[in-house]
Order: sequence, then C-alpha cells, then structure tokens
Amino acid sequence: MKRNTLFRITFQGSIYNAGNSPISQSIQIIVNDYLIIGNKTIPNTSARVSYASSGSVLEIDNRNGFYQIDTAGVGVLTPMTRIAYIYLPEGVYSFNVGTRVRNNNGYVYDGTVIYELIQSEDSSETAMGEFQLVTNLSK
Repeated sequence: MKRNTLFRITFQGSIYNAGNSPISQSIQIIVNDYLIIGNKTIPNTSARVSYASSGSVLEIDNRNGFYQIDTAGVGVLTPMTRIAYIYLPEGVYSFNVGTRVRNNNGYVYDGTVIYELIQSEDSSETAMGEFQLVTNLSK
C-alpha cells in the first residue's frame, strides 16, 4: 500500500464439533504476527498474557472471537463470522486467520476471507473514524 489504509478483514466459515463433548474455539485475525483485538494489536506470543487483567492467555484469545458449541453425541457444523478492522500506514503486510480449539474434538471447516480497503485522500491522517493509525508492527 502506498497510503494509510483502513482494512476490514472478514472471515466466514464453520466450526465442526464431532459431538463427543463441548468445544470452545477462538478465531482471531492476525497481521504481521499481531492479533487484532478490538482497536488494538497484541503480539501473537506468550507475552500476550501481559495484556490480560486475569493473567490468562485464554482471556486474550477469547476476546472478540470466542465460540462455544455443545452437542449431545451429534456432529454439528456451526457457521461463524469474525470481523476485524485495522488502520495501517503504507507498507506490505501479511494477514492470517488463527484458531485455538480446546477439548481437541473440533476444527474450522471451510472458510472464506474477504479484505476491504479504504484509503483517504489525506495521507497524513492519523485516524480514520475511531481507528487510530497502528505504527507498532514490524514490516
């Protein structure tokens, strides 16, 4: 990108639960190895625990992208959507979708990622609406 850009990243897919027990699953959008959580970026390392008030990595992983599926012995495919926004300066970025499953009996099944980009005419803008320009990512 040659100008500051607001990205809207949408992941749409399904979570499969084999029906053996409840699953808890977190879906997060990642840019340059940083989780996009709310209006912040958090390193996708064990150091992310310092951003949790409870001292739990699960607290961070569950923010904005948590799904709980309970079934009674029946396999279920549940649709889900995860949307993240981030305002970034000019540069090249790598986006990914990350997941964390607890109970080991479920997984993400199929999915699509959609990227929408909005650029301003004013290249010196430090915010677009409520989204502040994120400058702490390594390129």
